[in-house]
Amino acid sequence: MWPVSAGFQAAVCTSHRRTARAVMRDPNGTSLLTLYPMGGEVSVDSRRDVRRTCTDLVLSNAPGDDLIPSSSTSTLSPLTDNEVALFRGVVLPDGTTEEAPLGVFGFQNVEVEDNGDGVTVTLSDLADRSRIVTRSRWRAPFVVIAGTLLSEAIRNGLTVCWPAVPNLTYSADATVGALVVFTEGADSDPWKDLCSLASAHGCELFFDAAGVPTIRALPTPSVSATALTYSDGPLSPITKIKRSLSIATGSYNGVIVSAESTSAATPYRGEWWDNDDPNTAPTRPRPLFFASPMIATADQAQATAQALLPKYLGATEILTWSQIPNPAIDVWDLIHVVHPAVKGDTYALVDSVTHPLAAAAEATVVGRSRQVWA
Repeated sequence: MWPVSAGFQAAVCTSHRRTARAVMRDPNGTSLLTLYPMGGEVSVDSRRDVRRTCTDLVLSNAPGDDLIPSSSTSTLSPLTDNEVALFRGVVLPDGTTEEAPLGVFGFQNVEVEDNGDGVTVTLSDLADRSRIVTRSRWRAPFVVIAGTLLSEAIRNGLTVCWPAVPNLTYSADATVGALVVFTEGADSDPWKDLCSLASAHGCELFFDAAGVPTIRALPTPSVSATALTYSDGPLSPITKIKRSLSIATGSYNGVIVSAESTSAATPYRGEWWDNDDPNTAPTRPRPLFFASPMIATADQAQATAQALLPKYLGATEILTWSQIPNPAIDVWDLIHVVHPAVKGDTYALVDSVTHPLAAAAEATVVGRSRQVWA
């Protein structure tokens, strides 16, 4: 959850006046101009390596504006490597505005259309800054020496790919226990490699809503850390909800981590289960298997299995709902949803959320739940 005031949270649960901004920035981070989107939708998904994407950011070219690219150096030309920072907010009762960032995106395409009622400019195929890292490729082998701090290894890898990358923030760290070598080549994917390095140490790597690269331990849901409560009634922001019970493909109740050390013949293995004894498989096991050569010890394998389980733990309930947009909501937020019509009284862990930029559009949230999060 992006930090916002209590007044913000109260305002987004009822009818309110929304604000939306798109700030164009050059590759050095200098703001070039501020635009006001007519349409577009930011998608945030915790299970994608590219956490934030945006579809069809529609901008109006009003009289007096000069948004239409006329050359490769125009502000809205994708050849400039310019970025767009997106914000959505509310006008509070006292007339002030409060916003939450939705991400910093590069764009690959721009289209200009005159439909007879005016000219619109649409940016498409927008992705967060992880795409900068991916496209750099490993241009030489990238080596992480055993004993290096995870934060240092990832910071170095990001800097090799993008020398101007913002400072890495991290709330968790670990020591890389094995020699790691990522190979160069046209098919290399530095971002995916660095994400796998973080996962092998029970962490996740992503660009946050402000465009900052971040490492954190994979969260463990706790009802004591509930971000929001949506009770049924006239003040509920939920407009439509679907509740389903499923143990379909992708529903796991345990994680088995395995690897072989590059420096020894000992195979390392760890497992963690959603069971009274987490070291013992339940009577009907449905394990996710995770293998990595970056697992250097049995203790690391066990710790990684324990850290990964909340991310992949299968749902007893899946909630999908539409709501009045709240741009502060992020993945991994725990939301208490009470909706008697579908017999829902659930702590839903947000797996994905879409934030619309258009005034009349609704947000969509997908969450999963166990009967009780610890």
